[in-house]
Amino acid sequence: MEEDESAQKFTVNMETSRVKTEEFSRLIEIPPGVSKLIINVEAMASALSILPAKGSGIEIKSESLLGESSVELQEKEANGVKILTVDITSKFLGTKSFPLSIGKWHIGIPVSLQVELNLIANASKFRLNCEELRLTKLALTNSASFMEVLLGDNESLVEVNVNNSAGKIVLSVPRQLGIEFRLTNNLGSHNLKDVGLQQTDNRFFTENIIAAEKKILVNLENNVANFELRYS
Repeated sequence: MEEDESAQKFTVNMETSRVKTEEFSRLIEIPPGVSKLIINVEAMASALSILPAKGSGIEIKSESLLGESSVELQEKEANGVKILTVDITSKFLGTKSFPLSIGKWHIGIPVSLQVELNLIANASKFRLNCEELRLTKLALTNSASFMEVLLGDNESLVEVNVNNSAGKIVLSVPRQLGIEFRLTNNLGSHNLKDVGLQQTDNRFFTENIIAAEKKILVNLENNVANFELRYS
């Protein structure tokens, strides 16, 4: 089934003050029948944390200064699956540079639904606690930022795509999972062999990659950046 062209779409605009920090809090209720979430976040000079929600909705809290932010929701259906897409952006006025503290975001994601995360960080700090989430896909674009990511074992396959440029990413995964990396490394550093992964050309993998019931597959482009794999 093709995607429903009559997808419902609406935007919530949140304008922050130019002279003081504004606090924002919103609970997004999940429409009936939705079984999958796609969450897109772009941040600049911000701190972002993603964690399991306390309830059944998406919880968004923020403190921001000197900027404009927006949340856009789109509901659609593809191949019989009802999907809710959530776009969250944090952009700043003018051309000046701002410190990380200029924007702080906390996003709680319900643990009952499958979720895809697409995250872009520019001069930011991200901490993603996905251990309890039903994460199926994760895309990270990191520019001069620090990202700490904790993955769980709630789905049989997690696909991860990483573009890491002039930043650092620390990825923690359960030891029992089958793990495979496809690496493109341009003057970057990593510890994939140091933690015991086997190597064939640009492919790094655990010994149990074939037999493991649950797997994480990672495409990693590491450009003058640091990537660290840890076991949780």
